[in-house]
Amino acid sequence: MLHIALAAATAWSAPTTATLYVDAAHGDDSNDGSAAHPFQTAQHCQNQATPGTTCVLRAGTYRESISINKNSIAFRADGAAVLSGLDLLDLKWERDTRPCTWRAALNASVPQLFYDGNMMVEARWPNIYVNNVGDASMSPTAWRKVGDNTTYGTVHDPALRTNFSWDGALATLNVAHQWNTWTRVVSNHSRSAGTFDYPQDLPGLAGYDPNLYPAQAHIWDGCNQAKCNQYFLSGKLEALDAPGEWFHDGATLYFYPPTCTAPTAAVEVKARNYAVWVGTAKEDLSFEGLTFQGATLSLKNCTRCTLTNLTLDHPTYDREIKELNTPTGHVAATLVAGQHIALKNIVVTQSNNNGLLLNGYNVSLDNCVVSYTDWVGALQYKPLGVIGNQISVTRCTVRDFGNAGITTAIPNVAPAAPGKPQQPPEPMAGRRLEVAYTHIYNGARVGEDTAALYSGGWAAAGTVWHHNWVHDTTEKCIRFDDQSENATIHHNVIYNCGEPKFDASSGLNSGLGLVAKGDGHIIYANTIFAANFSEMCLSSCIEKEKKFRRQYPRICVISTADLRCDRGERRRARSSGAARSVREV
Repeated sequence: MLHIALAAATAWSAPTTATLYVDAAHGDDSNDGSAAHPFQTAQHCQNQATPGTTCVLRAGTYRESISINKNSIAFRADGAAVLSGLDLLDLKWERDTRPCTWRAALNASVPQLFYDGNMMVEARWPNIYVNNVGDASMSPTAWRKVGDNTTYGTVHDPALRTNFSWDGALATLNVAHQWNTWTRVVSNHSRSAGTFDYPQDLPGLAGYDPNLYPAQAHIWDGCNQAKCNQYFLSGKLEALDAPGEWFHDGATLYFYPPTCTAPTAAVEVKARNYAVWVGTAKEDLSFEGLTFQGATLSLKNCTRCTLTNLTLDHPTYDREIKELNTPTGHVAATLVAGQHIALKNIVVTQSNNNGLLLNGYNVSLDNCVVSYTDWVGALQYKPLGVIGNQISVTRCTVRDFGNAGITTAIPNVAPAAPGKPQQPPEPMAGRRLEVAYTHIYNGARVGEDTAALYSGGWAAAGTVWHHNWVHDTTEKCIRFDDQSENATIHHNVIYNCGEPKFDASSGLNSGLGLVAKGDGHIIYANTIFAANFSEMCLSSCIEKEKKFRRQYPRICVISTADLRCDRGERRRARSSGAARSVREV
């Protein structure tokens, strides 16, 4: 009793040391934060901290979101400290009439469900295994190919002749264009015809040009033989028929446990997107040794910040692809932005959308692993996205991703004013973005027309990719896309790129080892082999104008003869004549 009274007497007093302790299981926020009397929550430690304070988180699970509004503080794990975005559910299960299925009353929302520490799967078709959801979600068997006579807005598939209606289900659609995937609500499911409709409002190239991707069966069938034009359905109780699946109707949770027995392990639901949130500019923050489970961190504007020995497991998830659905759509992202930031020994795994996003000036990332990200194969999502100047990414592994693996860009000038041409990029002096000694593989498992290591446009100027191993991706391995300028590529090992699915007579063939469009690149000492169709493809004339892409002033060569360019990759000039260099505006 004396101990309790003394602790209460010191509650809310100003910290007297530079180290405060937190213990989720045995602490109390009315304590003084000493080693003997720790706080219970990391947020309270932040609130009590002064510049120079280190909050030491002891082993345990911290189910909270830390909003940081102070400078010069650190968070360090002492043991297995887990910052969780999940809340435990206290459910009373009863047997359902469906085989192996149980149900419980639940009024809370269920964006993501975990059982015994593992992510389960919202009822879907085709079914997938839940032992590694990210891997299973990118498997070809996780997607249905559209059938004959499929057109923009209507999917035909004989397997849709079911004894129940898919109306109201969520359709995840990797259709109508290679590098994007959309989610739309199913309407007008015809069980007799084996079809369902979705709104014809997919943004981007899907509805841009009917001659580019026409709603004609033979064109769609040709795409169907590759990977695009595929889909899966989710969000219907009738689809609940496989181990690890669940369905929630707003009032009742239905669950098919992995072992087909009554649920006995912990059931958790995603309750928070962020375990750490830094919304305004902050300086001198440090995070060390922490594990994130079912939640992530966001440092929007941080100066002189360090992140070391962090593991992010299932950091972000969203069943809908919101960014491509509405202009204001947004999903949580693992974002580290600012200047003079150092990240080392970072693991990011099992995110159906983004992996790790870096943005800023003088940022370094060393020794990271990013795996099983972008399950839906949308270029919108980035397993490792790097935007900024004076940035270095070294000794990382990026593996098993749905579209591009690492994407990089160095910002240029401000966007052009309406009706005005885009201005040339900033001078090359002082521009550098390096990716080196990095291993990238098992990429483009869902999307097409992409690359494992990717950049494009004049934002590529100053990029240096060297001493990387890039291999075993179903698309290009290394690619600088349209209008790239002044990049350097050297001492990379590139192999097993692409699938043998291109028709050389179609005009759609591409280099699948190393592709560098544009001009001014320095490319040397690369080893490239076993790339389908071609090992290396370099531009040799003006690029084809693409009305769907912002056009910059281009340096080009115009001959007095007819000069033809096919996608900026294979060129032919007919007849002779003196060529002259001009700037096209």
